[in-house]
Amino acid sequence: MRPAGVGASAGRRWSVGAVLYSLVTGGILLLAPLSAGQIAGQAVEYRSLLASDGPGVALLTAVPVLVCALPLVVAGRALAWACAIVLGVGVLAGLASVGAFYVPAVVLLAIGAARRT
Repeated sequence: MRPAGVGASAGRRWSVGAVLYSLVTGGILLLAPLSAGQIAGQAVEYRSLLASDGPGVALLTAVPVLVCALPLVVAGRALAWACAIVLGVGVLAGLASVGAFYVPAVVLLAIGAARRT
């Protein structure tokens, strides 16, 4: 038998890890020079996702952070599992582009949901 609150705090730590991982991953994806372009006769130009697609892409990288943060704001094991599933579906949908970078966040969120009481 666990003492009261032990499972909830363990699950919370894993969820915090998922939020931090998603936040750092989103920041790297926004700011790192991931694409290259060259106009004939000029040097290769490396651009970040933010520079090539504009500031609207920041909203898309914020979605995984918000999904991971929801179990921290609203208590409930079912909600934590729902967030892990929603993020997992989003990762599968974006697997060919940036979805693969968020697989560890899905794992952290699922572990956090499993450890909640």
